[in-house]
Amino acid sequence: MEFNKAQIQAMRHFNGPCLTLAGPGSGKTTVLTHRIQYLIEEKNIKPENILVITFTKMAACEMKERFMKLSQGKYKNVTFGTFHSVYFMILRHAYKYNAENIVKRQEQYRFIKSILGDYELEINDTAEFVGELLEFIGRVKCSGLEGEKQCEALGELCPPEIFRDIYCRYQRFLNMRRYIDFEDMLVYCYELLAARKDILSQWQEQFRYILIDEFQDISKIQFDVILLLASKYRNIFIVGDDDQSIYGFRGACPDYMQEFERIYSEAVRVDLSINYRCTSQIVFAARSLIEHNNNRFQKDIRAAYEGLMLSDDVIIKEFKNEESENEFITAKLKELYETYQSYNNAAVLVRTNAGAALLTQHLVRQNIPFIMKEQFNNPFEHWVALDIMAYMRLAMGNRERKNFFRIINKPLRYFSREAFGESIVDFKKVKEYYAGKSLLLGRVEELESDIEFMTGLTPFAAVNYIRKGIGYEKYLKEYADEHKADYEELIKITVIVQQSAKQCSDFEEWFEYIEKYSDSFTEKSGAGSQNKVQNDGVNICTMHGAKGLEYETVFVIDVNEGIIPYHKAVLDSEIEEERRMFYVAMTRAKKKLYLCFVKERYNKKAEKSRFLEEINHEYAKLELLEE
Repeated sequence: MEFNKAQIQAMRHFNGPCLTLAGPGSGKTTVLTHRIQYLIEEKNIKPENILVITFTKMAACEMKERFMKLSQGKYKNVTFGTFHSVYFMILRHAYKYNAENIVKRQEQYRFIKSILGDYELEINDTAEFVGELLEFIGRVKCSGLEGEKQCEALGELCPPEIFRDIYCRYQRFLNMRRYIDFEDMLVYCYELLAARKDILSQWQEQFRYILIDEFQDISKIQFDVILLLASKYRNIFIVGDDDQSIYGFRGACPDYMQEFERIYSEAVRVDLSINYRCTSQIVFAARSLIEHNNNRFQKDIRAAYEGLMLSDDVIIKEFKNEESENEFITAKLKELYETYQSYNNAAVLVRTNAGAALLTQHLVRQNIPFIMKEQFNNPFEHWVALDIMAYMRLAMGNRERKNFFRIINKPLRYFSREAFGESIVDFKKVKEYYAGKSLLLGRVEELESDIEFMTGLTPFAAVNYIRKGIGYEKYLKEYADEHKADYEELIKITVIVQQSAKQCSDFEEWFEYIEKYSDSFTEKSGAGSQNKVQNDGVNICTMHGAKGLEYETVFVIDVNEGIIPYHKAVLDSEIEEERRMFYVAMTRAKKKLYLCFVKERYNKKAEKSRFLEEINHEYAKLELLEE
């Protein structure tokens, strides 16, 4: 195997700190594995004195597997692990922890859910709320903030005083059972090494050479522990790309790579700037985008094979709406299948979890297999979809109380649950309950009339009537304003539900379709058991989930303002992270890249992403609709 000069320099770096900037497709894993071999075979470093850290268990296992293959299995004492596994190993030796001390996710959920009834909170989706609450608890732990500062970024989730109480009760729950969560692994490890110099010295001697992959994703607490471990010998070799730092919501920040150079002023810097993955047109299109970021290391990114850029490797394509966008993608996927007899080498990348819902519906109808390696959420399990489905069941004649409870105050009608006290609701009894209260009685009659009217509609028209006629969208707007929720995401669910009903002639057919789609979704989503054995399918990924992966052909969909960049990104630093995310998405493509945007969404005009204007059109073919 031949290596370029920069790769050789990185592999043969010996003592002292080294910062290796590794762009997309630059062979960083190869560099890391060969460097480990070099340290052992050329510099006589004991394998047990080498620590290799990366961010996911899968990446750590892959790194170890590649090294064992390279070294023919001779050096089994090199330690490969994630930050969490390595830090837990240190805690295990100090505190005699074992796997039973790590709190299980379902136990966290169960405890938080069990105490929510003690607070006055309006919660539509309990599972989603608990998940967001636990995520925020983790961020607070890792931030090192205390007191009032803990709640500065709490936002709309819940009032600060309620969060503080939940946080304290959750921590007492862990302490009483001698549990630790994943964030505790990081925090406790730092506290241990900072307080116990003898234990710190022991691990410094153990791990004299530290190699870290994907360093741009490191958080403050992870960085602080590494600084302690490396402080004696300073043999720390980091590999990363600040242009691919996309985990700000987890506390990652590209500034830590620049901080590394400030702390280790003697650090050697190596630039792995040659991309062996993408065609030159894709490389230069992506480079022209990312150069609009200010907070970055300057790099001379280029393709390994810089031939004439005559092919249309990058296409920026405009569509009337999401439906025409999805029709084009499915047609192209079928063409690719004819060429390769496989769907595996194609991927569709979306900005958010919800972005895949309309496309996957289209794929199900077209019988195109797909694979989702992440845990995507089934849109029909969202509380908005469940509300609409409850209305539809009532229109079908179902009178179960649970369906009424979902919708009686959506929109707000000021109905009491006591008025719907029977397990099977009778409108006549509800009207008797409100006899003498003309305003509320009129609203009962209006609800009854609305449900009766829907019985004569197609599912598509019925969903539209719920949205517009009954006033459900107005309710969503009021809900979003009151709870500071994402109105666009809520409306997106109503659109997904309505589109699903478009080709169904009656309610029964529509519910059958939802069942079929949900079965397919569960099977193919990240947690689906069948996903492990499925060999062929179009890869559906979020931009976050696509990091580290590569495909022959990539479609990035809905490249519109408000989605890419995301509408919640306002600060310059947030826009730069969104641009980095788009850069990551673009550089997943090896041979062909489609950047798709629509002219209208939800029957409203949509603007194409500003990022498309930042791409040098010398490297991208524009395909616009005729006016």
